[in-house]
Amino acid sequence: MPASTPLPADGNGLGMVIALVASGAVAGGSAWVARRRRDPAQVTAAASAT
Repeated sequence: MPASTPLPADGNGLGMVIALVASGAVAGGSAWVARRRRDPAQVTAAASAT
C-alpha cells in the first residue's frame, strides 16, 4: 500500500461489531455452563432420550 493512501481516522467500524459478537459468545457460553452445572441430571436425561 503506498504511503499516500488515506485511511479513516476511526477505523472501518468493524471493532464494535467484533466486540459485540465476542461479548455475546462469552455470555452464551457462561449461560450454557451455568445451566449444565445447575441441573446435570437434565443433561443426562436428554442425552439418553435420543
